[in-house]
Amino acid sequence: MKILMLSWEYPPHNVGGLGRHVEDLSLSLARRGQRIHVITLGPQEEEEKRPGVWIHRVASYPLQYHDFLTWVLQLNIRFLEKAIEIVDRYGPFHIIHGHDWLVAFAARALKHAYRVPLVATIHAIEAGRNQGLCSDLQRFINSVEWWLTYEAWK
Repeated sequence: MKILMLSWEYPPHNVGGLGRHVEDLSLSLARRGQRIHVITLGPQEEEEKRPGVWIHRVASYPLQYHDFLTWVLQLNIRFLEKAIEIVDRYGPFHIIHGHDWLVAFAARALKHAYRVPLVATIHAIEAGRNQGLCSDLQRFINSVEWWLTYEAWK
């Protein structure tokens, strides 16, 4: 089975535990015979091959971003661009696995474009990270988390 994972974190880029989880999961699945491709953020575009796991790093566009959400949306476009290349080169894939709300837009687009099941993992919900939803940004993130899980098959 071929699985395409999307994660904004992957070692050595770690902000919390999400990147380490994606690394451990991808390597564990590869040891069980699955072929895993991970699209993640990097300082530059590069590919790394580990046993059964291909890591595809993409950089943000070299633009000035006026807010975090604009950056997140452009990152999703970069992930989509890379995913199209990967599907053309290595596809088709059997599952898309989106890790957290930051990749929700790309994950959903790939699910519908390629008619592939989407699995989503929310690593920490916005309401839990902030002891409630107190700002418009927090409410937006919460709604994207809900939407990603709604779009996911599992």
